[in-house]
Amino acid sequence: VAFLRAVDSPSDAGSSITLMWSKSESDRMLPRFAAGAVGHGTVGDQVAGVKGYNIYRKVGEGAFGLVGKASSGETSFTDLSAFNGIRYTYSVTPYDEDNMATGNFERSAMAIRNNVVDKAGKPLFGLFGADNRIGFDDFFIFSDNFGLDAGSEHFEPAFDLSPNNKIDFDDFFVFVDNFGRSTDASGKVVPLTAGLNSEASLYLAASAELARVGEEMAIEVDLSDFVEVKGYGFTVNYEAENLEFVKVVSEASLLGETELAEPRVIAKTEGAVSIAAYGQTVDKGQLDVNLIFRSTADIEDGRLYVSEGQLRDGNYAVNQIARLGEVQIQTRPEAFALANNYPNPFNPETTIKYALSDPADVRLEIFNMLGQQVRTLVGEPQNAGRYTVKWDATDESGQALSTGIYFYRIVAGDFHKVEKMLLLK
Repeated sequence: VAFLRAVDSPSDAGSSITLMWSKSESDRMLPRFAAGAVGHGTVGDQVAGVKGYNIYRKVGEGAFGLVGKASSGETSFTDLSAFNGIRYTYSVTPYDEDNMATGNFERSAMAIRNNVVDKAGKPLFGLFGADNRIGFDDFFIFSDNFGLDAGSEHFEPAFDLSPNNKIDFDDFFVFVDNFGRSTDASGKVVPLTAGLNSEASLYLAASAELARVGEEMAIEVDLSDFVEVKGYGFTVNYEAENLEFVKVVSEASLLGETELAEPRVIAKTEGAVSIAAYGQTVDKGQLDVNLIFRSTADIEDGRLYVSEGQLRDGNYAVNQIARLGEVQIQTRPEAFALANNYPNPFNPETTIKYALSDPADVRLEIFNMLGQQVRTLVGEPQNAGRYTVKWDATDESGQALSTGIYFYRIVAGDFHKVEKMLLLK
């Protein structure tokens, strides 16, 4: 076979790869001559030079296996047993009654759902993988093909989402517009290949210095316990009534300097933002991703958490991130304050809360009715923020105190305040 081409079958619903080849030079009737009987000359007839074509397929570095046959004279074959989102390599070899030629060419292709709609019947663009939702796995597949043009050996028109014979940022923006959409259509679904990063963790951390309402705050995202990473994607959920997402910042991308290596926002909805990147393969280093939010209201006990995360390794395998982080956040209090304890009356324990609008040396003390100090709960410098302290109705030596009225006093810089509480046994 002097020519072979493998392509995703166009305008299909997936699970289909089409092969095209040129006929073998021997794919015709060939003269055959044999010695005749004694005293007679040779006799000749014609025989088919090619009986058919064997079609072989493999995945990655695996061995070729027979997946189909074509008759002599045929120059195409459609593989209907392909899984979506898996790149296959093909070879075609002619054979006759006695011999089989070797394959001169190997060509690869991927089955993609080119004609698929969502639940409302609207077309979906970017569903390359094996499931029914456009997600991080599809981003990794798209990124594998980013930068290819029509002259490239592995160029697949299905990735040219904004057709211009090149897979570029125009296509990336179309993909982003479709991220998160899904279809009800059924397809051949293959589980994601288990990768190297089964124990990876994604952490969130907030700055120790609190931002005031209306100011920006940075949430650091870090990755640990990974073996090898070529691409990552994660979704962070937050309280939209108190926070608005501003941007993602990275001064030194973990995955290098390729076009998609810098972390980018690929989806943003009310209360959730999805970040992804794809670049060179690394086995160590810091993620260096900071998500910048702005508070729109006073936050006393807010929460951000990672709801989804995936990693792609250098072997094109995907792992769900095993441990997804979360972080508690608060805004900087506008003023010093001491709240009423609760419960009150209490037995045997009560909670005292206070707020610092600026760093200060803090003393929080308990006094009895005679004005005698019976317990110091806090005696140290503290940063601005909100604090909670529990008191178990014992004195400095750990002895239980009797029923009665007690006072708690806070001194923080120039701020002083006293409140009353009742221990009732």
